[in-house]
Amino acid sequence: MFKITWFNVSNFRSFKAREYSEEFRNLNLINVLTGENNTGKTNVLRALNLFFNPESYDPDIDRNYINKLTGGASSHPILYISLLDSKSNNEIDIKLKFSMKNKEIVYTYTITRTTSHNLEAIGLSEKSTSKTIMNFLKSNFKVVYLGAADDLITEQANKVLTDMILSYYQKQNKEIRNSIDSFERSYKKLISDLRNNLQTLSNGMKQEFQNLPQSFYPELEVTKEKTITDFLIDNFQLRINDMYSQKLQVKGAGVQRSSIILMNLFLVNNLYRSENTIILLDEPEAFLYPTLVKSLKSIFQKVASKNDSIQMFITTHSQEFISETNNNHYAFYNLAQKIEHKSYQRSKREEDIVKYSIIYEYNSRVKNDVLLKYGLLDSVDDSENVIVVEGISDKKYLLSILPNHCRPQIRTGSDYNDWNYIGYGASGILPILHYLNSVSKIKRNIFVLLDGDNEGTEAKKKILSEKKLTKSQNLKVFTLDSGQTIEDYFFSRDDLINHIITIQKSFNIIPEFEETLFRTVLSESNQNNIEALKSYLRIKDHLEINLGSIKYQLSSMPEHTLKTDVLLKQIKDFFEDLY
Repeated sequence: MFKITWFNVSNFRSFKAREYSEEFRNLNLINVLTGENNTGKTNVLRALNLFFNPESYDPDIDRNYINKLTGGASSHPILYISLLDSKSNNEIDIKLKFSMKNKEIVYTYTITRTTSHNLEAIGLSEKSTSKTIMNFLKSNFKVVYLGAADDLITEQANKVLTDMILSYYQKQNKEIRNSIDSFERSYKKLISDLRNNLQTLSNGMKQEFQNLPQSFYPELEVTKEKTITDFLIDNFQLRINDMYSQKLQVKGAGVQRSSIILMNLFLVNNLYRSENTIILLDEPEAFLYPTLVKSLKSIFQKVASKNDSIQMFITTHSQEFISETNNNHYAFYNLAQKIEHKSYQRSKREEDIVKYSIIYEYNSRVKNDVLLKYGLLDSVDDSENVIVVEGISDKKYLLSILPNHCRPQIRTGSDYNDWNYIGYGASGILPILHYLNSVSKIKRNIFVLLDGDNEGTEAKKKILSEKKLTKSQNLKVFTLDSGQTIEDYFFSRDDLINHIITIQKSFNIIPEFEETLFRTVLSESNQNNIEALKSYLRIKDHLEINLGSIKYQLSSMPEHTLKTDVLLKQIKDFFEDLY
């Protein structure tokens, strides 16, 4: 079976230069196109349909508008596709180019690249003619294009009905196949006999009209012959039974839409399994009740996962489909519209507004922006990528080492005070994760940072014991080295001593502070940085001092250590798509 792995379009409708669709690659079983209205999502489906049906090209509507406006030289579409043969793991790149010749539109297929050394096995070679490539595509691919417009329902219904009668039943039922063959032979003979005898009949009538004062007489000729399809469609009607049976067109738009989609899926599963089926579906949620959209999505996923001959391309504004961003069967792409003001020599205007579509493959930043716009991230945690830490100081340390433009959202218990009191420290981590899980319509990437003390170790055990929680989120729990806190990752002992002395001089947090004793105690201690500080406070009988104030001030003056690099690498490896 063949799969489309990459598609490229230029000079077609809202698509201008080729590089603006370069990111439409790494295609999957179900490929979802998102974006605001009028950004070109439907045009991607139209371009794919055009690649397999070039005879449908209409230069009046399919040429890139700005090229028509300014008389651009490369004004007709050029489409590229890369096909992967799943059996041999070989790829073939095919180019389709439209041009004008002798005032007529012509199209040409060429093979531009291949990794195969045995193209002849599928009837092609690197020097295959356009006709040979066209025949290869027609015989190996079935393309089903379902638009979202209400006025297309009748046309789509007739198409699926034709396929059912002429293709499905002929294939499934020998008696029907023989009857249709017999009818076609008889019908062709009847037309041939009529054509041969109509002239005799016309001449006879001409004699009867000779005595009229005016010269006119009738002639008979065979008009455009009806096909077997015409005869059969005249005798069949598509009806939908929802407690009582009526014509499809009488039912509600949602019933019509879902019926057409499901009937096509039925045909794909039962008729076209030997062909590579490309399903182009424009806004499957159109006219549908939300629960029906959810059911359709489940059917799509089931069909795509069980039938390796199917590949779907879907445009959507539905949360139901966009929430599948972490599903391995899906690939996601977002479209945007670029606007420029340019001057052209051939244009009648001094300046033209140039608008064209750009396709972006989802990365973490594109995806997060889309998820936020479609309401899939709640008002607190408006990011798919989240780091959860024990306290505000931990958050400040991470903010100091992660770049502004691509860091995950960093959360502590204090961030949820307005919504739900969660608490601080390691014990507050699990409630935060439950909260994130309850408000998430997507599978978030969550990195949990815990101290290496007993409290952090116990918190990690509790988190990992919650199987439902760890399954619903992409979760990594990282604990610092045994017995250590984040201050051990950002300060050497000497740096810590000097910074605390600076803090003490500015804020006088520790009463009766003795700098010499302080330096001696901390320098000789084998404990972690914070426990060493506590040793000094015990000597001075000041354990009641709020360590949080000192830790908060320290977090404003982080140093760089080897352990800082270790922590940073852990975070970047987990959120690799961000960096």
